[in-house]
Amino acid sequence: IIVIEAYMTLRDRGSYLAAQVVRDFQGKFAFIPFDSDSKTAFIAADADGCVPFFWRADVDGNLVLADEKEVVTKSCGTSSAPFSKGFLFTTSRGLSNFEHPLNEVKSIPRVDSSGQVCGATFKVDKAKKESTSMSRVGSAANWLNNI
Repeated sequence: IIVIEAYMTLRDRGSYLAAQVVRDFQGKFAFIPFDSDSKTAFIAADADGCVPFFWRADVDGNLVLADEKEVVTKSCGTSSAPFSKGFLFTTSRGLSNFEHPLNEVKSIPRVDSSGQVCGATFKVDKAKKESTSMSRVGSAANWLNNI
């Protein structure tokens, strides 16, 4: 229920960035609230990676997520990748790290035992930072795109 309340606060004009909200969560977690009205997702996993959480895009470009690696691998063909520890994904902003939300994220190809590229892992690029401008808008504004 706390995750849903946090999402609704962000959706309904919360004053915090999503990374700030998730960074304050403590303990083991992985979650995927999906807003069917706006077709947006807010996905995150704890910084220690305590909860098994896997993802991959299928052949149609759909994002497949599960707590069992086999489910994702079966749905996506050859492989799945662990959701990166300490990261969050939103449909409006993409992937970011909640410990370093202003730093850009770089992908590093994952290679299986036969030498085939089978996905990517993601790391914080501590040398590059994103622009941090968030426009000021009236209270009637829809903040959903800023989550």
